[in-house]
Amino acid sequence: MADDGAGGSSCGASSSPSGKAWTAGVHEQEACKASQLTFTLTGEDHTLGNTIRSILVRKPGVEFAGYSVPHPTQPEMNIRLQTTGESAMQLLRESFDDLASICDHLDTLYDEALEDFMKKQGESSEMTS
Repeated sequence: MADDGAGGSSCGASSSPSGKAWTAGVHEQEACKASQLTFTLTGEDHTLGNTIRSILVRKPGVEFAGYSVPHPTQPEMNIRLQTTGESAMQLLRESFDDLASICDHLDTLYDEALEDFMKKQGESSEMTS
């Protein structure tokens, strides 16, 4: 998630799945080991910020996790992460993986509920016919 502009990363991706650039205010080699980092995500806002912060604060090893949107007219969000010694970048990466799993699970639950609803609708329309 940190990108020093040289492309590639040994401990995290330099762009989001949507192709948006994610940058951190440190060089990549330092970021891989650092326990205190601020990440800047362009094109993101409170929706992702609050969600990822909620996941981060529940992780063992996280001392502080917060986010801010510097100004509504700037399309960026900052995530500040401080750990007990673990790699902040690795914990953030794991948190994004956790968020993706949560979204996949929610999608599955929605599909199952919709299928059940459609079956019940079909059954009730057959009864009234």
